[in-house]
Amino acid sequence: MKYNFDEQVNRRGTGSMKWDVDENVLPMWVADMDFRTAPCVTEALKKRAEHGVFGYTDVDDAWYNAYINWWDKRHGYNASRHAKWPNPSWHSQRLRLWQDQGAHR
Repeated sequence: MKYNFDEQVNRRGTGSMKWDVDENVLPMWVADMDFRTAPCVTEALKKRAEHGVFGYTDVDDAWYNAYINWWDKRHGYNASRHAKWPNPSWHSQRLRLWQDQGAHR
């Protein structure tokens, strides 16, 4: 898949910390990307949003495997599946670990 990194996207008026400044200011201090998100990411977000319910969700094994593999591949870090991952279902993960370890008995 090819990306057009030369396309200029006007981000003024979009809540952009970088670009919602006075017209005469060139905000070079913010490390923000000024190109569109990959279409596969946008489509995945649209597909998920079409469900219409945004309650608490569980993080599946595919997410953990991708995250752990990313750290291993890029940094040689062997992350644990049972680490305290920062995500929306942290509390349910803690409860599940607690239950799995038999701490509730």
